Amino acid sequence: MTRSLLPIALSAALLLATPGMAHAQNASPAPEAEVVVTAQRTEDVVRTFVDEIAVAARGANQLARWDRRICPGLSGMKARYARPVLDRIAQHAYEVGLDVGEPGCKPNVLVLVTTTPDELTAQMVESNRDVLGWHAQRGQVTEGRDGLRAFIDSDAPVRWWHVSNATNSDGASVGDSATGDAQSMRVDGASRIHRPTRIDFGGAFIVVDANRISGLPLGALADYLSMVALAQLDPDTETSEFPTILNIFNGLVGGTPAFSTLTDWDLGYLRGLYAVQRSGDAQSQQEDIVNQMTRSITSR
Repeated sequence: MTRSLLPIALSAALLLATPGMAHAQNASPAPEAEVVVTAQRTEDVVRTFVDEIAVAARGANQLARWDRRICPGLSGMKARYARPVLDRIAQHAYEVGLDVGEPGCKPNVLVLVTTTPDELTAQMVESNRDVLGWHAQRGQVTEGRDGLRAFIDSDAPVRWWHVSNATNSDGASVGDSATGDAQSMRVDGASRIHRPTRIDFGGAFIVVDANRISGLPLGALADYLSMVALAQLDPDTETSEFPTILNIFNGLVGGTPAFSTLTDWDLGYLRGLYAVQRSGDAQSQQEDIVNQMTRSITSR
């Protein structure tokens, strides 16, 4: 059963302290075989990237996403800084086909900026165990108690937690196991499994360590928050070898990050996620994202 996110917003807000290219003379055009090899290599790298960052909803073997609408809210940052961040998140939501609630809507994406992230996260979980999934509930999909403990114990500059719901194709809560009825699953071809359920986000909770974002461009932070709000990503992912906004904290010491906006890879992942067959299993969904990203990257 989906519960209101308002108690979390209120209790949390009270806790806030506030490859170069070589040139050769008379070079002949590359043979078609080389083009094929290059495209295949790109696809392999993209697949590694997608495998690295994607997280299938626990117990459901499907990728979660927002269904129709988000309402982002931010606490702990002055209004003149918060508004551009929320506008950037909204912009990226529109880009993947979502609607955004009007000002004053009840937040389902809650960003909390605080100088005491450990204390805030622990108190938020303690005060909202049912909403966040400490106790298993029918139809609710989260990473469970182990995931919540990792959320509390994280030392990352930004940590996130998603609460999802298993729904039918019309978006109505199934009120049962997230994996659905095995007898109702349909298999197409050799590997694609179509389930009677899909996984919709119900809430995203993002805690930002205000002590760790000094010197970071506001736009870069907003795009990072957009990425982790719109997709459920592995918090322990290793992305240093890929061109992604997720690297903004890698080696940042009062300077400018290597990527300060969502890259083609980031946008390709999000657009792919919001275009895949919702009833597919995680493996087929990820492969669809890989195919869409590869086509987009190699066509440039």
